[in-house]
Amino acid sequence: MQQLNRQYRKKDRPTDILSFPFHQAAAPEDFREWAVTEDDRNLGDMYLGMPYIVEQCRMHGETVGEHLPVLLAHGLCHLMGYDHELDADYRTMTKREQAILREYSKTREVPF
Repeated sequence: MQQLNRQYRKKDRPTDILSFPFHQAAAPEDFREWAVTEDDRNLGDMYLGMPYIVEQCRMHGETVGEHLPVLLAHGLCHLMGYDHELDADYRTMTKREQAILREYSKTREVPF
């Protein structure tokens, strides 16, 4: 994962998730308008750095199962064209992540 991060983001350190979009959206909020075909909705690939994720969860007292939905919402936002390089973009992306997680929590079955 560190090698991928170094190669594609020029950051020589491990990371939790990397997203590689198949499409370049004009604007993330336009996603629903331009993603009309099945191929359009194939957003791209996400790579998870599980050893890094497990260690981060251990350090923060969180389970992997609790943290994975957050990471996947984050990666999904990147695949739809959101970014967080600027403060305003970070706030916009965070709101979208929260909306995704709210929808996820509505459909999630509680295990017994």
